[in-house]
Amino acid sequence: MLALLCTAFGAGAFADIIIVPGDVVAMTCAEDNALNGSYTITDSGQILLKYIGAVEIGGLTEKAAADKIGAALIEQQILRMATIVISVDIAKRPPVTCAGAVSNPGEVAWRDGLSLSDVLKTAGPTSAADLAAIRISHAGGAVENVNASKTPPDNPLLSPGDRVFVPLQVGGQDITVLGAVMKPGIVKFRPGIRLSEAIESAGGFRLDSEKTRVAVTLRAGGSSIIDTTLAENDIALSPGDQVVVPIRAANENVYVRGAVSKPGMVPFAAGMTISKVVDASGPVQGARLDKVKLIRKGPDGKSKTTKVDLAKVTSGEAPDEPLLAGDIIDVPYPARGTSFQEKMQLVSLVIFVFFLLKR
Repeated sequence: MLALLCTAFGAGAFADIIIVPGDVVAMTCAEDNALNGSYTITDSGQILLKYIGAVEIGGLTEKAAADKIGAALIEQQILRMATIVISVDIAKRPPVTCAGAVSNPGEVAWRDGLSLSDVLKTAGPTSAADLAAIRISHAGGAVENVNASKTPPDNPLLSPGDRVFVPLQVGGQDITVLGAVMKPGIVKFRPGIRLSEAIESAGGFRLDSEKTRVAVTLRAGGSSIIDTTLAENDIALSPGDQVVVPIRAANENVYVRGAVSKPGMVPFAAGMTISKVVDASGPVQGARLDKVKLIRKGPDGKSKTTKVDLAKVTSGEAPDEPLLAGDIIDVPYPARGTSFQEKMQLVSLVIFVFFLLKR
């Protein structure tokens, strides 16, 4: 019966835009303005909402996502009616990334009609690239193998968040570093280069990397799983070796929100601190790092908020705050200043009230 009280979900016209991880979406709720705002879809395709938490909408159209969120609000008895509108900010769609045997690895801004050939033109495959075995990892999880060396070449259209990997030809002389590093791709071989140096050349470990199970495949044959946290395991590498840093299994997370460019869930790891997580999440210009809030649920189920001054942490004036699984980090946006005109208007109002009362 409760569902009958919902008059409409997602009122208005909707385009058939499919929501993908990394999308920035605007949401409005006619019945509760507290839900209105801009949200970034997580890597797992979830939108994180007040009251009901995570709702998986990756792979849905804007209208289907609005329907699902509205139904969840009613089912959990948050609202009696839920008129939800979802719209994707096309200008902020996640870029396509290209890595591997290319001269310019990195991001290519997504646009409608973006094809593999467009990305390869920007990335510049090296002479050692194997264009017949390119792999495209789609945002939804599917992997597509394409042959860009034949005539005519495979040239599929790409979607927001797709990852293009151009492998080395057999016999390549450089080192490939893949997986949970900041800049996966090719590292130039030099005599004496060690595992730690190759990973550092690839931008270093990401926060979600599993440092104790790094896979090294030798061009000469054989492979091994290496715990890179032990100094004695820092082996020397040879031309053509491949290093893969796995992503750590994330059963527990911390959540970052507010004035950061990459809000959302971060896989928890022992020893993680608030300054490292905020830094990796990319604070926006003017973010109030002196007033960061750490929200932690206690054994009694009640949340406690602690203010952390990251400016003092960075300067060494205050200790860094270790995190626990389930912590929420809230980075405040820049404070809105009061203009001179607003101040004068306030003074005029006070004077007016004073003379009004004196009459």
